[in-house]
Amino acid sequence: MIARRKALHMAAAVALTAYIFCTVLIRTFGDKAWSVSLPKLDLSRNYMADSVFEHIQNNTLGFEHIYAISMKERTDKRDFLTLAASVSGFKVEWLDGVRPDELHPKAMPDEAPYGMDWDLLWIGGCASGPNANETSFYAIPMDPTVPRVHHRATWGGPTKKWKEQYPELAEDSTRFIYRADMGCCMFGYAVTTKGARKIVSALSVDHLNKPVDNALSELCAGANGRHKIECWAPFPNLIGTYRKAGSASRDSDIESNNAAEFHEELAWNMVYSTRRNIHQLVSGGETVYSQWKDEEVPWSRKAIKHREFAYPSGYLVK
Repeated sequence: MIARRKALHMAAAVALTAYIFCTVLIRTFGDKAWSVSLPKLDLSRNYMADSVFEHIQNNTLGFEHIYAISMKERTDKRDFLTLAASVSGFKVEWLDGVRPDELHPKAMPDEAPYGMDWDLLWIGGCASGPNANETSFYAIPMDPTVPRVHHRATWGGPTKKWKEQYPELAEDSTRFIYRADMGCCMFGYAVTTKGARKIVSALSVDHLNKPVDNALSELCAGANGRHKIECWAPFPNLIGTYRKAGSASRDSDIESNNAAEFHEELAWNMVYSTRRNIHQLVSGGETVYSQWKDEEVPWSRKAIKHREFAYPSGYLVK
């Protein structure tokens, strides 16, 4: 009995000593051990010394938040975008999407690097267009991230008058940025606080009787009795949508596609798609490949080193 009690005392002493040692070790080295972060890849950033541009090179691209909206049961889409964001060096916060039948009927209808004199930046969509009478725009000629016209799944863009007046700005290779009068699809967009107030006021307090992208397009144009908001858009779009190779039935939750229809991997309107290059990026590769790497394109290389890529400058046309 005495021998057993001595053994228990000895075991307790050993356990206490081990606990104290581990506690000291964690307090001493824990912060260093757990504070090591994975390297972030900074895709397609232009490292300018200008402090204004430094503000948009953080992990939220200069905005307070980057939100992604997805149906919570579509974990496949959420996982892939989270992975793509991780290797691209920015942070996405997720919001669960809702279906119309889940909404109650009574609920239905300072200084910044991007400036504040706008309401909506429609940077990702399947279409956008300026007013027919618009005369000024920003042009980025020979943009290597612009796909040829015949590869685009979009419409709108520069007016016929612009094309006639500025033939040196080839539509195949120029990105246009303009005050938008029309837009469609919502792959990516940003709003200011005042813009959000105007949108909520128009679509919730007033009325919402059509898909939200069509309603926003009305606001951008000031059409159908809507109060006009200040919208800007690039063309072609900067953020596209991705279709994984396989059955078309998995592509969308708002369209009923034929389950027997199959297609190849596709990133709409994107030359150097993060998702199409996901395997080499996850493996730490430096090279990303064009979606159309079998073609000879004078203004766009078949492959680039993403860390060395510098986005070209443009100029204002009035």
